[in-house]
Order: sequence, then C-alpha cells, then structure tokens
Amino acid sequence: MASESVAGALAPLKDGLDEDKRALAQMLRELFGCLNISVRRYALRRPLDKGTVSRYLNGSRTPPWSFVVDLMADIAEEGTPVTPEVEEALRELHGRARRAGSARAGAASEVQRLQDRLAEADEEASRGKVHARALTEVLRDRQRQLVELQGKLNRLEKERAEDHCAYERSVIAWRGTYQELREERDRLVHEVDELRGALADAKREVFAAEEHCTELEGQLAEAERRAGEAGVRMGLLEILETTDRTASVPQLVELVTHLTVPGRTATATELVKSAGQARPVAEAAALMAALYGAGHDRQAEAALPALVLVRPAADTAVFIEHFAAAGLDAATATVMKTSLEIHPVADVAAVALGLAAAGEQENVRVYLGAAATVRPLGDVVDLVSLLGRRGARQAVDAALGVCARERPVQEVAELCELLLGHDEQDAITCLERVVAEVRPARDVVDLAALADRFSPVDADFVLAHSVHHRRDQHGYLVALVTALHTVRLRFGPGQLLAQAVRDWGVREVGHLVGALHVAGHWQYAVGVLTEALHAHPVPAAADLLATVDAGLDGGAWAVLADACVVQPPEELAALIALLGACGARAHAERVFWKGLRGRVAGHAVQLVRSLHHDASPLLAPAALEGYARRATADDVVELGCALEGAGQRAAARALLAAAAGRDRAHFLPVLGVLAGRDQRLAEFLVRDVALAESVSGRVNLALVLAALPAGTARYERCLLEALRQADPGEWAEFTRRIKAARKVQKKVGDQVARDGIRRDRRQRRREFVRNVPGFPGRTADRRPEPEAVPGGW
Repeated sequence: MASESVAGALAPLKDGLDEDKRALAQMLRELFGCLNISVRRYALRRPLDKGTVSRYLNGSRTPPWSFVVDLMADIAEEGTPVTPEVEEALRELHGRARRAGSARAGAASEVQRLQDRLAEADEEASRGKVHARALTEVLRDRQRQLVELQGKLNRLEKERAEDHCAYERSVIAWRGTYQELREERDRLVHEVDELRGALADAKREVFAAEEHCTELEGQLAEAERRAGEAGVRMGLLEILETTDRTASVPQLVELVTHLTVPGRTATATELVKSAGQARPVAEAAALMAALYGAGHDRQAEAALPALVLVRPAADTAVFIEHFAAAGLDAATATVMKTSLEIHPVADVAAVALGLAAAGEQENVRVYLGAAATVRPLGDVVDLVSLLGRRGARQAVDAALGVCARERPVQEVAELCELLLGHDEQDAITCLERVVAEVRPARDVVDLAALADRFSPVDADFVLAHSVHHRRDQHGYLVALVTALHTVRLRFGPGQLLAQAVRDWGVREVGHLVGALHVAGHWQYAVGVLTEALHAHPVPAAADLLATVDAGLDGGAWAVLADACVVQPPEELAALIALLGACGARAHAERVFWKGLRGRVAGHAVQLVRSLHHDASPLLAPAALEGYARRATADDVVELGCALEGAGQRAAARALLAAAAGRDRAHFLPVLGVLAGRDQRLAEFLVRDVALAESVSGRVNLALVLAALPAGTARYERCLLEALRQADPGEWAEFTRRIKAARKVQKKVGDQVARDGIRRDRRQRRREFVRNVPGFPGRTADRRPEPEAVPGGW
C-alpha cells in the first residue's frame, strides 16, 4: 500500500501541500497515534474505506468534521480525552483547510462544506436533545415535588387557618367574658373600697365606744370606791385599765391567761387590742409573739388586723420583721394579708421599703409577690413605678417574677402593655423572661402572640430566650414547635430551631432531632440534622450522629432516609460529603444509593454530577469497582445511567463491564436491565465484555447472545463488529470455534428433539395399552370378587 507501510505506520506527508491542510493532517496524525491501531482496524471500527482514511491522514483530502468528532470520541474512550483548546484549534484548522479547498473545487467543495455544517448541526442537535431530556426529567421531578409540597402547604395552611380561626373565636369570647368580668371586678372593687371605709369608720366608732365604756367603768369603779367598797378589792375594769398601761409583757400574758375562761374571752381580746395599740411598736410585736408562744393564738389573730389598721405602715414592716425572726409564719401571713387588703399602694411600697432596709429580702419577695398577684393590674403598675423611683429594682424584679409565675398569661400580657405605656421596659423584660423560663410551651406562645400586637420585638424575645434558657428540655421545644403552628408570628418554628442549633451543644441537638422525629415533625428533624452537620466541625458532627444513633429507634438513618426524599440533589451531595468527612461512610453510602433509587433519572444525574464536581470518594475507581462486585444489577444499571447522563461515559462503561464481565449469571441480568434503560450503553457493554474475554469466552458470549430473544440481535452484530476490529488471528480462531460450537449445539438440539419424540411415542403406547378392554392393568375393568356362598361355588 502506498499510503501505509507493512507495520501499519503512516507514510510521510507529500510535498506541495497547502499549509493549512498540512497542519490539519499533522494534528490528525498525532491524534490518531493515540489509538495505537492500524488504519485498517480503524476503518473496520468506523464504517469507512481504508483508502479514504489514509487520504484524510495524508492531507490529500480534507475530512468532514464528523470524522474529526468521531476520532476525538474514540480517543476519549481510550482514557485520554481531547482538551477544549485542542478541539478549538482543530475546528479552526479544518475551517481554513475547507476554505482553501473551496477556491479550487468550486461547487463540490460547497456541497462538502454544507455537509460538514449539517453534521455539526446534527451533533449539536443530538447534544441538545440529551440535555433537553435530562432537563425535562429534572423539571418533571421539580414539578412533582412542587405539587406535593404545595399540597402539603395547602393542608398546613388550612389546618393553621382553622386553628387560627378557633383561636380567634376563643380570644373574642375571652375578651367579651374578660371585659364583663373586669367591669364586675371594678364594681366590686369600688364596693369593697366603700365597705372598707365604712368598716374602718365602724371600727373607729367601736373603738371609741370601747374607750368610752372603759372610761365609764373607771368612773363606776371610782364611785364604788368612794361608796366604801374600796376596802374589799379593786374592780376588774380598773385592774384592766391599770394593767393596759403599766404591766410588762409577761404580766399581760399572765392576765390574758387568767381571762381565757368562758365568759371573759372577749375581755381578753379587747385587752390585747388595747395594749397593742397603746404601746410602742416593738413592745406590741413582742406582746403578740409572747401570746403566740403561750398558745393564745385566737386572741393574737383577732388583734392583729386592728393593729395593722390603726398603726402606721412602718409599724407593719416591724411586725413582719419581728414575727419572721420568731418563726411565726401564721402571724406574718396575717399581717401581710391584712396590709395588702387595706393599705393603699403608697403604704404597700412603704412596707416593702421598710422590710428592704431591715435586710428582709425574702419577706420583701413574698410580700411584693403577693401584692403583684392579688392587687389589680393598675395598682401593680403604680407599685412598680413607685418602687422604681425609690431605687428598689431588685425588689420589683422579685415581685414581677412571682406575678409571671402565678397570674394567667392574658393578665401578664395586659400588664406588659400597661407597663409599656409607663416606659417600664425593664419590668416588661423581667416578666417575659420569667414566663419564657418557667411557664409551659402553650403559655409562652400565647404570651408571644399577645405581645406581638403591641411589641413584635418582645414577642421575638420571649421565644428566643425560651429556646436559649431551656436547652435541656427537648420535649418542651417540641411542644413549642407544635404550638407555633396555631399562631402567626414572625419568629416561626424554622427560626426557633435554627437558634437552637446555634446555641445548643451537639448532644442537646442530637436529642432534639430524635424528639422531633418521634413527635412526627420529621421535616424539622431533617432540617435540624443537616443544619447542625453544616454548622459544627467534623468531630462535633460525629458526636451528633452518635447521639442520634443512640437515642432514636432506627438511629440517624431514620432521619437521613427522609432527607433523601425531600432534599434536592445539590444539598444531598453536600450532605453525603459531610457524612463522609465525619467518618460515617456507611451512612454516606446508604444516602447515596437511596438518592439514586426511587427518583427520576434527572435527579440521579444531578446527584452524580454534583458528587463528581466535589471529587467525592464514592465515585472513585476503587469505589466503583466495589459497587460492581456487591451491588445488584438494578443498582449497577441505575448508577451507570446516571454516570452516562453526567458525562462520565468512561466510568459508566468500566462499572458496567466490571459488574457484567464476571460470568453469565451476572452478565444477563445487567444486560437485561440495561437494555430497557439505554440501548447505546448496552451495546457498549457487549463490546467491552467481548474485548476483555479470551477466544473461548467470546464464543460462549456469542452463543448466549444467540439464545436471547430476537429483539437483541443488535448485540450480536455489535459483538461481531468489535471482534473484527481485534487481531485478525483471533478473529479467525473465533470464527472456527463458533462454527464448531454451533455444530455441537445443533447436534445436541437434534438429539434432544429425537429423545423427546421417543418419549412421546412410549407415553402414547402406554396410554393405548391401558385403555384396551380386559387388560389386567386397566382399572376401569376391575370387578369385585363374588362372595363365597355356603354349600355352593
């Protein structure tokens, strides 16, 4: 041959070639040299004439652009793809060579140029169709996901609207009831105030009457003394009067003890009242404590309200201090209760300040807490303002803490609104902080919803502080998420859980993921787990997965499986990378395979493309080889098609060939599944397996393909084309052996057919004999034997 030597090397380029054609031919020769095959074999691989290929490579004829594209594709299959720069240079040289030839060839070159442009356009159209199909599948998947999510959102919106309507109805009903109760309360408060005034007047009148009676009794005693009865003994009333002013506390207690007899109990009580009102506050407090110690609780309890009523507010603080030091809780409670019932706000503040000055912080907390709980909200606001101006902020916070724990959440919200009008932001913060720390989730959400009407910032603070403070209460946070679905707030469940991920430790977040999943909030569980894996470093993320594995039935995979269903391919690839970095290779592989299965092909392609872009070890050659050994035929084909769609044809062909080339039991299932997915990959599979087998293996492969249904005849042709491109000696040996194997196969088939005919004949003969009348073996002709007759036959 003039254009190639015996060894298959290309002949030198001819002299006189155009520079552009020479440069194009030289570059084509360099590319062709990467194949390491002869021109003859390449002509057999591509349905072309050997001389035509030689002329293309020698520069005597400018090849069409389709020939250059096929040559680059063959080089890419060998593992050395052409770079975009080389392809661009080839395209430019080819265009210049075509234009140089068009000046000489005229119309023929114009036809050839149009053919080349048509081939290029067809190639672009093919690539566009493949890309369009992939995008169509992705679009359908996204549309399906959109429809599902929209349906879920509609259902959630409907449920939330129903809950919100029910909540609004309850709020409207509560507001009406609350307004009526408030009006009734105001009326009763006004009436109580009037009655208290009347009671105070009556008590003063009674006190004045008692004083007058005492005075009259004294006058009577004096008259009796003057009448000559002084020698007998002093009268009782005179003794009481003298004792009231001059006796010591033990003497008074002894006298009360003597008077505590039937008929004189009232006198003892009046004696205690009179002594307590007339003496200094310290002696009065000591007297009451001594009476409690002597067991005269009844007289002391009856006298204490009168003492609180008639003595200054500062004396009330002394009584509380003295009784608390003596351990008289009942007396302390009576004094506090009476003071809160009859004293105005200014006196209540004075009592609190007196206790604070004496260092009685616990009594201050109890006293002001009771005041903030039982007094009207207006009085509480006035009390907070008054104490704040006096510098008693600590006492105010203690009182508001009790109020936030004990009052209904609606009243707490109303109190916050009233305090906002008085510019008491510190007091509002104290109330909201205590509610967020100790109240149930439903109360916290209700307070946030009510506060959102007048201060959205306060509503956000309540929820945020609750999450930050109660990080060890996972059930509480789940209940908080559930309750948030019934209201419309700016700080929703997503922001709530995001803050928990930022503020909590990995163990708390792990327990939270399990609690959310058990409660049915699997979407939030998926979001918290993925966000926590992104937010924490690798060691902490590994601890997070270990915590979820230990605390949840099914482990972290129960949550990761849901993530495979809802997350897009890019986020799923990032999740796989995070799991791999954390050392959770098993979880990463399970997520990878579940992401490939059960979704449309476009989803799998996008997932593989993202993993390849991130250089994931799951797509490394060693990993693909392991999948080929372990995975099922369906999984191998799924991954192979995804690799093909992602532009990794070489990896896809290597995976499929490694999975199917082991033996016939693996080859047929892989080929059967692949034929229904991608015909081109199936043809590549047959070709790759055939080229990797020995001559005997190729013969067996040809026999297996010949036994397949008629629809797979294309694979036989593909096998033969691949073998023709191999060494001529191997092709001749294959032809000889396949003929011998087919003869043996035909001989065996004929023998089997003959044996079958013989079996059928023997079977028919037996059936015929069984049906002959009188034949001993015929069951239908058997008759029962006659019974023996005595004395006869």
